[in-house]
This record gives sequence, structure tokens and C-alpha cells, in this order.
Amino acid sequence: MSAFDRGVSFYDQGELLLMVSFPEGDRACKWCPFCRKDNDVRFRCPITNRILFTVNTIPTECPIIFKEDTNHEIV
Repeated sequence: MSAFDRGVSFYDQGELLLMVSFPEGDRACKWCPFCRKDNDVRFRCPITNRILFTVNTIPTECPIIFKEDTNHEIV
């Protein structure tokens, strides 16, 4: 008999904050480390669990919150 044979009465929840960087303001899924090739012709986002019809933009349902910073220094 396992610990959850009778079901689960509640879940503990946590949040994860990760920094995602895009080169020189090119905000596109193709640069996101979470963008995954689903098969030979399409990509999928494991964060939203959606098929990406293009990797050249970021869809509106993307949960990434961008900080607007005009101080772009070349390092």
C-alpha cells in the first residue's frame, strides 16, 4: 500500500523564477532554452505545453515577463 492509495487531500505549491536571456533584444522562441523540437517539423514549449507554430516570435501566452531596460551596454 503506497502513501497515496486513497488519493491526495492537498498539494503544497511553490513558484520558480528563472532568468531567460535573448540576444540583443531578439525576443523569439528560437533563443529560449525551453524551446524544444517536438518532431522533425514542429517545436513545443514545455512551459505552456503548446505547439509553437513559429519560433521567430514569442506567442502572447508566453509567461515570460520582460523588464524594459533602455541601458543596453556592450560588454
